[in-house]
Amino acid sequence: GGPPPQGSRPAGGGGPPGGGPPPGGGPPPQTTGQKVLEVAFDIGFKLLYIGDDSDIEDSSKNLRVLWTRALLNNLDNKVDDPIASQLLPSKTKWIVGKFMANRIWKNAAFISKLDWIIQRTTFIDTQLNDFLASTSTKNNNNRIQIVLLGSGYDTRSL
Repeated sequence: GGPPPQGSRPAGGGGPPGGGPPPGGGPPPQTTGQKVLEVAFDIGFKLLYIGDDSDIEDSSKNLRVLWTRALLNNLDNKVDDPIASQLLPSKTKWIVGKFMANRIWKNAAFISKLDWIIQRTTFIDTQLNDFLASTSTKNNNNRIQIVLLGSGYDTRSL
């Protein structure tokens, strides 16, 4: 009896190598490459907002989503999100505008890594539209209210 020794794994795999998450929980430590990329993104986003007088104070992760959705909207409408571009700084949003998106970014290696955003958007939009269609017929076209919690810069909440 008793619990297995710390760091051991049950027969047949089960669980991550080493017997569990790092002490205290949370994601695994970043590699050197990930740290360098994180710094590069932080510097890049500061440059994108130089001269912007909107005083946006938000996490860079939320802003990355906003810029990504604007880019995907301008790449042959991979996502339908015309509002994302409107929320970007007027002096630098051209970087993900239609011309740049289809001339510079379209064949960039990282674009294929964004497919999960397209799939997530399609899934959520389909589920939402199906729900609205099914409830409007059941409720004699009464208005249905949807509340999005934690939507960040997912502009469908607008």
